[in-house]
Amino acid sequence: MHLESYHSLLTDAHLELQKLQEEVKTLKEKVSAYEAPEDGYRKDATWEGKIVFILQKAGRPLQSKELIELLEPREPLLRNHHDKHKFFSALLGMALKHKRVQREKPKGERGYYYYIEL
Repeated sequence: MHLESYHSLLTDAHLELQKLQEEVKTLKEKVSAYEAPEDGYRKDATWEGKIVFILQKAGRPLQSKELIELLEPREPLLRNHHDKHKFFSALLGMALKHKRVQREKPKGERGYYYYIEL
């Protein structure tokens, strides 16, 4: 092999290394944002804490289907569950039992609205 060939291989390898380092940096930022988002959501919180957090952020009463829609992107367990509504119903039941969340059924509407006392 000629010297130019080695130089070309080294240049290509260096460029690929820079590209991969930039990709690693981007992925680390994404993982960091996922694990500790700027809005204060904590993946290590209890399910009750997560429900309360979502209700606080929403600033209004939400139905269980709305809570599920807001939690799904953040929670793989919920996102991949075969029966989300049944699974989430049990979690809401615990939050109600411990009085972290209240519920109300408006007359003429289907389903409950869940809220927190502010």
